[in-house]
Amino acid sequence: MATFCSTGAALVSFKTPNGVELNVRFDNKDNYGHERSSYIGASVGRVANRIFGAKVKVNGQDYPLPVMEQPDITLHGGPKGYSKVQWAESSEESNGRTSTVFSYTSEHLDMGFPGKVHVKAKYTPYTVTENGVEKNVVELEYEARLADDSPVDETVVSLTNHSYMNTSGSFDSITGTRAKVCTNKIIDLSTDGSGPTGKLVEKEGVPPNGQEFEFTDTTPAIDDCFVAQPLDQFSKLDTRGQENKELVHFWHPNTKAHLKVLSTEPVFQIYTTDRMNVPVLPGESRGYGNRCAIAVEPARPTNAADKEEWSQWVRLRKGDVYGSRIVWESWTE
Repeated sequence: MATFCSTGAALVSFKTPNGVELNVRFDNKDNYGHERSSYIGASVGRVANRIFGAKVKVNGQDYPLPVMEQPDITLHGGPKGYSKVQWAESSEESNGRTSTVFSYTSEHLDMGFPGKVHVKAKYTPYTVTENGVEKNVVELEYEARLADDSPVDETVVSLTNHSYMNTSGSFDSITGTRAKVCTNKIIDLSTDGSGPTGKLVEKEGVPPNGQEFEFTDTTPAIDDCFVAQPLDQFSKLDTRGQENKELVHFWHPNTKAHLKVLSTEPVFQIYTTDRMNVPVLPGESRGYGNRCAIAVEPARPTNAADKEEWSQWVRLRKGDVYGSRIVWESWTE
Protein backbone atom coordinates (compact mmCIF):
# COMPACT_ATOMS: atom_id res chain seq x y z
CA MET A 1 0.00 0.00 0.00
CA ALA A 2 2.74 2.47 0.99
CA THR A 3 6.52 2.48 1.34
CA PHE A 4 8.96 5.05 2.67
CA CYS A 5 12.62 6.07 2.47
CA SER A 6 15.00 7.50 5.07
CA THR A 7 16.59 9.87 2.57
CA GLY A 8 14.43 12.95 2.88
CA ALA A 9 11.93 11.05 5.06
CA ALA A 10 10.17 10.40 1.76
CA LEU A 11 6.91 8.77 0.76
CA VAL A 12 8.03 6.38 -1.98
CA SER A 13 4.89 4.51 -3.01
CA PHE A 14 1.17 4.97 -2.40
CA LYS A 15 -1.34 2.73 -4.17
CA THR A 16 -5.08 2.26 -4.39
CA PRO A 17 -6.45 -1.00 -2.94
CA ASN A 18 -6.47 -2.54 -6.43
CA GLY A 19 -2.84 -1.59 -7.06
CA VAL A 20 -2.87 1.67 -9.04
CA GLU A 21 0.35 3.53 -8.21
CA LEU A 22 -0.42 7.17 -7.45
CA ASN A 23 2.94 8.54 -6.35
CA VAL A 24 5.81 9.67 -8.57
CA ARG A 25 8.75 7.62 -7.34
CA PHE A 26 12.32 6.48 -7.81
CA ASP A 27 13.35 2.82 -8.01
CA ASN A 28 16.85 3.69 -6.77
CA LYS A 29 16.39 5.17 -3.30
CA ASP A 30 19.74 6.97 -3.54
CA ASN A 31 18.05 9.32 -6.00
CA TYR A 32 15.86 10.84 -3.30
CA GLY A 33 18.90 12.87 -2.28
CA HIS A 34 19.91 13.77 -5.84
CA GLU A 35 20.20 17.46 -6.72
CA ARG A 36 17.87 16.86 -9.68
CA SER A 37 15.21 14.96 -7.68
CA SER A 38 12.81 17.94 -7.66
CA TYR A 39 11.83 17.02 -4.06
CA ILE A 40 9.97 13.90 -5.23
CA GLY A 41 8.18 12.36 -2.24
CA ALA A 42 10.35 14.22 0.25
CA SER A 43 9.83 16.03 3.52
CA VAL A 44 10.94 19.63 3.06
CA GLY A 45 12.14 22.16 5.63
CA ARG A 46 13.29 23.87 7.75
CA VAL A 47 10.85 26.20 6.00
CA ALA A 48 8.78 24.88 3.10
CA ASN A 49 7.84 27.01 0.09
CA ARG A 50 9.53 30.30 -0.74
CA ILE A 51 11.25 32.84 1.48
CA PHE A 52 11.51 36.14 -0.35
CA GLY A 53 14.62 38.20 0.27
CA ALA A 54 16.64 35.07 1.14
CA LYS A 55 16.79 35.90 4.84
CA VAL A 56 14.78 35.55 8.03
CA LYS A 57 14.67 37.91 10.98
CA VAL A 58 14.46 36.16 14.35
CA ASN A 59 14.63 38.08 17.64
CA GLY A 60 15.75 41.15 15.76
CA GLN A 61 18.65 39.46 13.97
CA ASP A 62 18.82 38.84 10.23
CA TYR A 63 19.97 35.39 9.13
CA PRO A 64 21.02 35.17 5.45
CA LEU A 65 19.83 32.10 3.54
CA PRO A 66 20.93 30.46 0.26
CA VAL A 67 19.59 32.07 -2.92
CA MET A 68 17.97 29.43 -5.13
CA GLU A 69 15.63 31.43 -7.37
CA GLN A 70 15.75 35.00 -8.58
CA PRO A 71 15.22 37.56 -7.24
CA ASP A 72 16.75 36.47 -3.91
CA ILE A 73 14.44 33.56 -3.08
CA THR A 74 15.16 30.59 -0.81
CA LEU A 75 13.15 27.49 -1.74
CA HIS A 76 12.17 24.58 0.52
CA GLY A 77 14.84 25.13 3.16
CA GLY A 78 17.86 25.47 0.89
CA PRO A 79 19.82 23.23 -1.50
CA LYS A 80 20.76 20.83 1.34
CA GLY A 81 17.52 21.11 3.29
CA TYR A 82 15.64 18.28 4.97
CA SER A 83 14.74 16.71 1.61
CA LYS A 84 18.40 15.88 0.89
CA VAL A 85 19.58 14.43 4.20
CA GLN A 86 19.49 11.02 5.87
CA TRP A 87 16.94 10.69 8.66
CA ALA A 88 17.15 8.02 11.38
CA GLU A 89 14.43 5.38 10.98
CA SER A 90 12.45 3.53 13.65
CA SER A 91 8.97 2.07 14.12
CA GLU A 92 6.13 2.47 16.60
CA GLU A 93 3.07 0.36 17.42
CA SER A 94 -0.16 2.02 18.53
CA ASN A 95 -3.81 0.95 18.38
CA GLY A 96 -2.93 -2.05 16.25
CA ARG A 97 -1.16 0.06 13.62
CA THR A 98 2.53 0.20 12.78
CA SER A 99 4.09 3.59 12.07
CA THR A 100 7.41 4.35 10.39
CA VAL A 101 9.11 7.22 12.19
CA PHE A 102 11.96 9.31 10.79
CA SER A 103 14.01 11.63 13.02
CA TYR A 104 16.55 14.31 12.21
CA THR A 105 18.48 16.91 14.19
CA SER A 106 19.00 20.15 12.29
CA GLU A 107 21.95 22.02 13.78
CA HIS A 108 22.15 25.74 14.50
CA LEU A 109 22.69 27.64 11.22
CA ASP A 110 21.82 24.59 9.12
CA MET A 111 21.24 26.22 5.70
CA GLY A 112 21.45 29.53 7.58
CA PHE A 113 18.48 28.96 9.90
CA PRO A 114 18.98 29.75 13.59
CA GLY A 115 18.54 27.19 16.35
CA LYS A 116 19.15 23.49 16.85
CA VAL A 117 15.91 21.65 16.05
CA HIS A 118 14.77 18.06 16.55
CA VAL A 119 12.34 17.01 13.80
CA LYS A 120 10.14 13.92 13.39
CA ALA A 121 8.07 12.61 10.49
CA LYS A 122 5.67 9.79 11.40
CA TYR A 123 3.93 7.81 8.64
CA THR A 124 1.02 5.55 9.56
CA PRO A 125 -0.53 3.47 6.74
CA TYR A 126 -3.79 1.58 7.23
CA THR A 127 -6.92 0.37 5.43
CA VAL A 128 -10.51 1.32 6.23
CA THR A 129 -13.90 0.48 4.74
CA GLU A 130 -16.43 3.30 4.42
CA ASN A 131 -19.90 2.70 2.98
CA GLY A 132 -18.70 -0.58 1.54
CA VAL A 133 -15.67 1.01 -0.17
CA GLU A 134 -12.17 -0.10 0.81
CA LYS A 135 -9.71 2.77 1.17
CA ASN A 136 -5.96 2.91 1.62
CA VAL A 137 -4.88 5.69 3.97
CA VAL A 138 -1.54 7.19 4.97
CA GLU A 139 -1.35 9.69 7.82
CA LEU A 140 1.77 11.81 8.18
CA GLU A 141 2.49 13.78 11.33
CA TYR A 142 5.32 16.29 11.60
CA GLU A 143 6.74 17.46 14.91
CA ALA A 144 9.56 19.91 15.69
CA ARG A 145 11.10 21.20 18.91
CA LEU A 146 14.05 23.44 19.72
CA ALA A 147 16.74 21.42 21.46
CA ASP A 148 17.47 22.18 25.10
CA ASP A 149 21.06 23.01 24.15
CA SER A 150 20.10 25.21 21.20
CA PRO A 151 22.28 28.36 21.30
CA VAL A 152 19.23 30.50 20.49
CA ASP A 153 15.73 30.38 21.96
CA GLU A 154 13.67 30.95 18.81
CA THR A 155 13.58 29.85 15.18
CA VAL A 156 11.13 29.43 12.30
CA VAL A 157 9.64 26.14 11.05
CA SER A 158 7.21 25.12 8.31
CA LEU A 159 7.25 21.51 7.15
CA THR A 160 5.48 19.69 4.34
CA ASN A 161 5.64 16.64 2.12
CA HIS A 162 6.39 17.17 -1.57
CA SER A 163 4.84 14.09 -3.17
CA TYR A 164 3.59 14.37 -6.75
CA MET A 165 0.55 12.24 -7.52
CA ASN A 166 -1.43 11.21 -10.59
CA THR A 167 -4.63 9.13 -10.66
CA SER A 168 -4.43 8.26 -14.39
CA GLY A 169 -2.33 5.12 -13.95
CA SER A 170 0.76 6.66 -15.55
CA PHE A 171 3.03 9.63 -14.99
CA ASP A 172 2.96 11.04 -18.50
CA SER A 173 0.18 13.60 -18.16
CA ILE A 174 -2.50 14.97 -15.83
CA THR A 175 -4.81 15.65 -18.80
CA GLY A 176 -8.32 14.37 -18.13
CA THR A 177 -7.91 14.39 -14.36
CA ARG A 178 -11.04 15.61 -12.59
CA ALA A 179 -10.54 17.76 -9.52
CA LYS A 180 -12.21 19.55 -6.66
CA VAL A 181 -10.32 22.10 -4.56
CA CYS A 182 -11.88 23.34 -1.33
CA THR A 183 -11.16 26.98 -2.20
CA ASN A 184 -9.98 29.10 -5.11
CA LYS A 185 -8.51 31.82 -2.86
CA ILE A 186 -4.73 32.12 -3.08
CA ILE A 187 -2.07 34.30 -1.48
CA ASP A 188 -1.40 37.20 -3.84
CA LEU A 189 2.26 37.76 -4.72
CA SER A 190 3.72 41.09 -5.76
CA THR A 191 4.84 41.53 -9.35
CA ASP A 192 8.24 42.85 -8.26
CA GLY A 193 9.27 39.60 -6.56
CA SER A 194 9.11 40.97 -3.03
CA GLY A 195 6.62 38.35 -1.82
CA PRO A 196 3.02 38.25 -0.56
CA THR A 197 1.02 41.47 -0.72
CA GLY A 198 -1.19 40.39 2.18
CA LYS A 199 -4.21 40.10 -0.08
CA LEU A 200 -6.11 37.02 -1.19
CA VAL A 201 -7.19 36.70 -4.83
CA GLU A 202 -9.11 34.11 -6.84
CA LYS A 203 -7.08 31.63 -8.88
CA GLU A 204 -8.06 31.71 -12.54
CA GLY A 205 -9.25 28.33 -13.80
CA VAL A 206 -10.13 26.97 -10.36
CA PRO A 207 -13.84 27.35 -9.53
CA PRO A 208 -14.97 28.36 -6.02
CA ASN A 209 -16.54 26.24 -3.30
CA GLY A 210 -15.13 22.90 -4.35
CA GLN A 211 -16.82 22.78 -7.74
CA GLU A 212 -15.53 20.16 -10.17
CA PHE A 213 -13.15 21.04 -13.01
CA GLU A 214 -10.88 19.15 -15.40
CA PHE A 215 -7.19 19.47 -16.20
CA THR A 216 -6.28 19.84 -19.88
CA ASP A 217 -2.89 19.70 -21.61
CA THR A 218 -2.12 23.25 -20.47
CA THR A 219 -4.77 24.51 -18.05
CA PRO A 220 -5.10 25.37 -15.33
CA ALA A 221 -1.39 25.92 -14.68
CA ILE A 222 -0.97 26.20 -10.92
CA ASP A 223 1.93 27.04 -8.64
CA ASP A 224 0.05 28.89 -5.94
CA CYS A 225 -0.60 28.87 -2.20
CA PHE A 226 -4.29 28.24 -1.47
CA VAL A 227 -5.79 29.36 1.83
CA ALA A 228 -7.81 26.75 3.75
CA GLN A 229 -8.57 28.87 6.82
CA PRO A 230 -8.38 32.57 7.79
CA LEU A 231 -4.72 33.41 8.27
CA ASP A 232 -5.43 36.21 10.73
CA GLN A 233 -7.10 33.72 13.08
CA PHE A 234 -4.03 31.96 14.45
CA SER A 235 -4.98 28.80 16.32
CA LYS A 236 -1.98 26.83 17.54
CA LEU A 237 1.57 26.14 16.45
CA ASP A 238 0.68 22.46 16.79
CA THR A 239 -2.37 21.95 14.57
CA ARG A 240 -2.68 18.19 15.16
CA GLY A 241 -5.53 18.67 17.62
CA GLN A 242 -7.73 20.08 14.87
CA GLU A 243 -9.95 18.14 12.49
CA ASN A 244 -8.63 17.13 9.11
CA LYS A 245 -9.99 19.36 6.37
CA GLU A 246 -10.44 17.99 2.86
CA LEU A 247 -8.23 20.11 0.60
CA VAL A 248 -8.38 18.39 -2.79
CA HIS A 249 -10.06 15.44 -4.47
CA PHE A 250 -8.59 14.08 -7.73
CA TRP A 251 -9.89 11.20 -9.83
CA HIS A 252 -9.54 9.88 -13.37
CA PRO A 253 -12.22 8.25 -15.56
CA ASN A 254 -9.79 5.77 -17.13
CA THR A 255 -8.71 4.12 -13.88
CA LYS A 256 -11.65 5.10 -11.63
CA ALA A 257 -8.91 5.85 -9.09
CA HIS A 258 -9.59 8.53 -6.48
CA LEU A 259 -7.22 10.50 -4.26
CA LYS A 260 -8.06 12.88 -1.45
CA VAL A 261 -5.59 15.04 0.46
CA LEU A 262 -6.65 16.27 3.89
CA SER A 263 -4.76 18.28 6.49
CA THR A 264 -4.87 20.36 9.66
CA GLU A 265 -2.72 23.05 8.03
CA PRO A 266 -3.89 26.60 7.16
CA VAL A 267 -2.60 26.69 3.56
CA PHE A 268 -1.58 24.32 0.79
CA GLN A 269 0.54 24.86 -2.29
CA ILE A 270 -0.66 23.19 -5.49
CA TYR A 271 1.93 22.70 -8.24
CA THR A 272 0.97 21.20 -11.59
CA THR A 273 4.60 20.49 -12.57
CA ASP A 274 4.65 22.94 -15.47
CA ARG A 275 8.42 23.34 -15.02
CA MET A 276 9.26 19.74 -14.12
CA ASN A 277 12.52 18.44 -15.55
CA VAL A 278 13.79 15.34 -13.77
CA PRO A 279 16.19 13.45 -16.07
CA VAL A 280 16.69 9.69 -16.13
CA LEU A 281 18.79 9.32 -12.99
CA PRO A 282 21.05 6.32 -12.20
CA GLY A 283 19.07 3.10 -11.86
CA GLU A 284 15.87 4.61 -13.28
CA SER A 285 14.01 3.69 -16.46
CA ARG A 286 12.45 7.12 -16.97
CA GLY A 287 12.48 10.78 -16.06
CA TYR A 288 9.59 13.11 -15.28
CA GLY A 289 8.51 16.13 -17.31
CA ASN A 290 5.94 18.90 -17.48
CA ARG A 291 2.43 18.18 -16.16
CA CYS A 292 3.30 14.62 -15.21
CA ALA A 293 1.61 14.85 -11.79
CA ILE A 294 0.32 17.27 -9.16
CA ALA A 295 1.91 18.22 -5.85
CA VAL A 296 -0.28 19.27 -2.92
CA GLU A 297 1.82 20.71 -0.08
CA PRO A 298 -0.04 21.60 3.15
CA ALA A 299 2.03 23.92 5.35
CA ARG A 300 2.21 27.44 6.77
CA PRO A 301 1.72 30.68 4.81
CA THR A 302 4.32 31.65 2.22
CA ASN A 303 6.96 33.98 3.69
CA ALA A 304 5.15 33.97 7.05
CA ALA A 305 8.32 34.59 9.05
CA ASP A 306 8.69 38.07 7.58
CA LYS A 307 5.02 39.01 7.64
CA GLU A 308 4.07 40.12 11.14
CA GLU A 309 0.40 39.14 10.94
CA TRP A 310 1.33 35.59 9.86
CA SER A 311 4.54 35.06 11.83
CA GLN A 312 2.92 33.20 14.75
CA TRP A 313 2.26 30.29 12.38
CA VAL A 314 6.01 29.59 12.05
CA ARG A 315 7.81 30.96 15.12
CA LEU A 316 9.05 28.12 17.32
CA ARG A 317 10.38 28.93 20.79
CA LYS A 318 12.02 26.73 23.40
CA GLY A 319 9.40 24.69 25.22
CA ASP A 320 6.92 24.92 22.35
CA VAL A 321 5.97 22.15 19.92
CA TYR A 322 5.37 22.56 16.20
CA GLY A 323 3.02 19.93 14.81
CA SER A 324 0.97 19.21 11.69
CA ARG A 325 -0.85 16.37 9.96
CA ILE A 326 -1.35 15.40 6.31
CA VAL A 327 -3.62 12.53 5.21
CA TRP A 328 -3.84 10.80 1.83
CA GLU A 329 -6.83 8.58 1.02
CA SER A 330 -7.15 6.41 -2.10
CA TRP A 331 -9.80 4.11 -3.53
CA THR A 332 -11.35 3.00 -6.81
CA GLU A 333 -14.97 3.00 -7.92
